[in-house]
Amino acid sequence: MKICLVGPCSPVDLNDLLTDFDMTKYSELKFYRGIPVSTLAAALLKAGHEVEIISTATGSIADPIILRGKRFKFTIVEGNSSPRNRALSLFRSDRKNLSKVIRATEADIFHAHWTYEFALATLQTKKNVIVTAHDAPVKILFHYLDAYRLLRLVLAIVVRIKCKYLTVVSPYLAQNWRKQMLWFNNIEILPNLIPNDFLKTGVPVNEKEKFVLCVSDSSNLKNVKTLITAWHKVNLEITDYRLVLVGFGLGKDEYMNKWADLNGLNYNIEWKGYINRAELHLLFERAMLLCHPSLEESHCLVLLEASSLGLPIIAGNNSGAVAWTLKSGGYLIDAKSPSAISSAILRVIRSPDLRNILSQNALENVRTNYSHPKLIQLYLNVYQKVINQTAD
Repeated sequence: MKICLVGPCSPVDLNDLLTDFDMTKYSELKFYRGIPVSTLAAALLKAGHEVEIISTATGSIADPIILRGKRFKFTIVEGNSSPRNRALSLFRSDRKNLSKVIRATEADIFHAHWTYEFALATLQTKKNVIVTAHDAPVKILFHYLDAYRLLRLVLAIVVRIKCKYLTVVSPYLAQNWRKQMLWFNNIEILPNLIPNDFLKTGVPVNEKEKFVLCVSDSSNLKNVKTLITAWHKVNLEITDYRLVLVGFGLGKDEYMNKWADLNGLNYNIEWKGYINRAELHLLFERAMLLCHPSLEESHCLVLLEASSLGLPIIAGNNSGAVAWTLKSGGYLIDAKSPSAISSAILRVIRSPDLRNILSQNALENVRTNYSHPKLIQLYLNVYQKVINQTAD
């Protein structure tokens, strides 16, 4: 089967599959790292299929950049570098550049990711299109309440009108699309795949260090302020552990660091900020546990990555698809409550038996529900169904 994936993706994440990619040649470009797209592409190639990715990058791209590998083609077109201009024009230049390449591409199925510019450009050009929603646009607007998200919602509404075949990454997201976007047709559940650099299921390393890891960002939705408040309570009882914060806005001298200083909460916290994936992998292996206080997740890759390494996880019991993602592989609490978070951290730190149970349950969840061959077959079944219905 020839499959064309349209969505945010960086060749950096597929460098081992490309025969002619040299990052130094494209150092002035900014690629968008859509890990679900690169992971799916690699898994489809491994399963023996022919794959093409069409994506965008910001910077000067006079003609589309074409990169190749075995049964693999990666085409990159120019995207508007100004978020404001992109949004105000409803991503018109991005969609125009994408559509031109998509129109000239032949494939059995076109799989567009996220219900915005990539999906609309594909739907305006091809019939055999399946769209995967990775978020709920109305919920996103509710949490952020800004003009950019409002315009993104407008794009999603147009996609919803034009789309015939919609998939989502979790049942929670399906529920949101039915209620908020008034989607009345069938919705297939196609979960995200565990990224290749974390695809390691087995006994986790024993050389654990005394730190709690949080991989997130500084937005209100991720709720890191509540975790920092809870961490102060943990430090009243245990002082030889540190909290390691990773992600945008969580670096030293960034917003969250300054907020913690201002509120007298910056104690035993290591501010990593944004780091590369090799560093992240090492932190996952060395951490005693992961605390993920997010208030809303559609199908969180961080939770899948941690689970694949058998890392005990504390997360919200009412945080979107978190409970569905983790099954019994997580310690679920009220993520809005600093007391609930601190109590959970203390209990897991103090109980090796509980950590072992959570670790083994996480590994079993990954083996049972997130093996690449099992999920790829699920994707292929949906692709074939769309191909058959489009041909009728």
